Amino acid sequence: MDLSFKQIFHPSDLSPASNIALAHAVKFSLLTNAKLDILHVAESVTSDDFPKVRKLLEKWQLLPENSTPQDLKKMGLFVKKVGIQGANSLSRISNYISTKELDMIVLSTNQKKGFTRWLDKSISEPIARESKTLTLFIPGECQGFVSYDTGKVKLHNIIIPIAKDPDPQYSINCATQLALTCKLDKVCFTLVHVGENCPSVNTEERQGWKWQTIVSKGNLVKEIIGKADENQGDLIIMTTKGHDGFLDMFRGSHTEQVLRNAKCPVLAVPNVPWIIED
Repeated sequence: MDLSFKQIFHPSDLSPASNIALAHAVKFSLLTNAKLDILHVAESVTSDDFPKVRKLLEKWQLLPENSTPQDLKKMGLFVKKVGIQGANSLSRISNYISTKELDMIVLSTNQKKGFTRWLDKSISEPIARESKTLTLFIPGECQGFVSYDTGKVKLHNIIIPIAKDPDPQYSINCATQLALTCKLDKVCFTLVHVGENCPSVNTEERQGWKWQTIVSKGNLVKEIIGKADENQGDLIIMTTKGHDGFLDMFRGSHTEQVLRNAKCPVLAVPNVPWIIED
């Protein structure tokens, strides 16, 4: 069963890294027929400040040159651009998220400055609904798995760390649905367990899909990053423990530590039954 989204959210700071994240947000909106909200917070916001979604789709040859907003609607993509004036972008983004029923958040991270800019305790008010949101993080120095130039998906190797807690089956299900949604004919899923007593999981067998399990010892984060590098990982999918709010889900967690060091995108999957089972 494919992923089924209704609403995707992308906070943009208009940086080159944010443009790469935008490409991923637009691609998933197209693949799932989801509405896309793009939010930008600045002291002064005008319509010219926002990333040009139509220009991106023209670049992908999905829209004709000099396309119109009507052309965008005809292809079934509905984009809402929200500009909020103010200095505290993080609190405003968090407040905006709290008013929406989101299925996915796509954002870029600046690893040099540290992931803490997204984890400031002053903006992490408890929002239970947000902790049920899939979140795709694109490290600022990587190109991700959706080409900004063509819109094509390159996902050959998906890394899935597994442990008894949190339940890894959520990540397994998500990886399966992601592969189906992206119509991946050939993909390798690498399950990485650090320690003893590797948990058993259910996987879906399809022609062209390969599942392999690696069990290792050592520092959990270093082993995950190392195995992702060794296997040329295009994406890491991790189950996160549920907490009071969206940002609390990552602060001080193994997910946050992986985010700080990963060379590829990281998809954080909440350990709640957000996936509709067959």
